[in-house]
Amino acid sequence: MSLVKPREDRRERAAWFRNDEVQKAVREKKNAFKTWQTSRRLEDLAKYKEYKRRANMAVSRAKTTEMDSLYEKPEQPQAEKFTFRLAKARHRAGLDVRVVRVKSATGSVLRGPAEVKSRWEEYFKGLLNEEFPRESVRDAEPVEGPMQLWTAEEVQKAVMKMKVGKAVGPDRVPVEIWNALGGYGIGRLTRFLNKITAEGRMPEAWRDSFIVPIFKQKGDAMECSNYRGIELTSQYHEGLRAIGGQQAERNGGEVRSSTLVPLGTPQLV
Repeated sequence: MSLVKPREDRRERAAWFRNDEVQKAVREKKNAFKTWQTSRRLEDLAKYKEYKRRANMAVSRAKTTEMDSLYEKPEQPQAEKFTFRLAKARHRAGLDVRVVRVKSATGSVLRGPAEVKSRWEEYFKGLLNEEFPRESVRDAEPVEGPMQLWTAEEVQKAVMKMKVGKAVGPDRVPVEIWNALGGYGIGRLTRFLNKITAEGRMPEAWRDSFIVPIFKQKGDAMECSNYRGIELTSQYHEGLRAIGGQQAERNGGEVRSSTLVPLGTPQLV
C-alpha cells in the first residue's frame, strides 16, 4: 500500500510560492474560475483558460529561478553539509509519518500495515461496487463497413495531446517514452493498437489500475471516507480512448465499440 501524503499546509509552502507575481497570477486565475462557474459562458471560460496559462507560466518561472539558485549552493563553501541536508529533506518528503493509522468499519483504530491495507481494500470494494439508481442508456446503432485501422498521424496527434509528468499505472509505462522514441515509437505503438483492434481484445494488464487515497483536508484523518481515491490506469488505454475520440469526430460522432474497452476492478496501491 502506498503512503498517503496530505496536502502541505499553507505555512509550509516554499519561499518561491510567496513571490508577488505568482500570488497575483494565482489570484486572478481563481477569480476567473469563480466567474466562469457562475456564468457558464464561453467567453468567461476562454478568460479562465488564459489566466490559468499565465499562472502556470508564473509558477514555472518562479520554480526555475528557485531551483537554479538551489543547485548553485553545492558549489559554495560548506557544500558537503548542504548536500547532506538536501538529501535528508528529500528522503523525508517521500515518507508520510503523520498518517499511519486508519479506523475500521466499527470505529476501532488499526495500526498494523497489513490491517491498514486490508481496511483500504474493504472500503474501496464497497465504494466502487455500490449500485445507484440511474436512467437506462440506449445503445448506439452499430457502424457498418470495414473496421478502419489507426494511422500513424492519429496516434502521434493523440500522444502529443496526452499530458506528461503524470503518474503511471500498473504497467509502469509513461507517455514520455513515446515522445522520446519519436517516429520509431509512434510506428511501434500504431502496430500494437491495430493488433488490439483487429483481435477485439485488450491486454489483461489494462484491466488493472491503482487507487491512491488523497486526504480531503477535512474531518478525521483516520476515517477512510475523508479520502478521495485517485485511480491510476494504463496510459496506453487513455491514449487509445483519445484516438477513438478523434475518429469519432472524423466519422460524424460514431465511436467504435472496440475502442472503448472497459477497465476491470481497480486495486489499491
